[in-house]
Amino acid sequence: MQPKRVGVSQSEALLEAYASAKASEPEIKTLSIHHLAFVDENDNPTPIYLVNNFAPLNATLESTAPLHAGQVVQFQALPFQFVEPEENDTSAPAELTINIENASREVQKHMRHARDSDSYVTVMFRTYLASDTSAPHELPVPTLILRVVDVTSTTVTMTAGFGTLVNEGYPKSMFTRYSNPGLVSG
Repeated sequence: MQPKRVGVSQSEALLEAYASAKASEPEIKTLSIHHLAFVDENDNPTPIYLVNNFAPLNATLESTAPLHAGQVVQFQALPFQFVEPEENDTSAPAELTINIENASREVQKHMRHARDSDSYVTVMFRTYLASDTSAPHELPVPTLILRVVDVTSTTVTMTAGFGTLVNEGYPKSMFTRYSNPGLVSG
């Protein structure tokens, strides 16, 4: 990994692929969607793993992944597209739109559960190279929170954002009598 620039580090292989733009070394974009309602037949949590390709992809997750950390998982082949946010001067948080055409019934079912739930749905984007799927090539993995989900008979459209700093406490660490006993007299 190269040193971090603006908080993100990229692998040398990815930077070389960007610089040389070889057709034989495509960048592979993946998407994982996490929610408490996404469970398998044994009630184990299971995210939706998608790859923007026409063939499934077996790839290793990063060691800090919320589920299946450091394990090889299979990403379902289901092409999707990103609509990046427009640049503006407002204080509104930037939002990204994700369109999944011809979504499977399973993906549609999970997204309906997520839409009707009160808990957060997180979306993670990972970048792999065709020649190296041993780990994501950009770290930390961008993680967004879904704001809006629209499910039709064939399409899932999601709007996601990074959250807002307005709702974050400052300073980030809280000074309590348990973490800093010197604050309490007697």
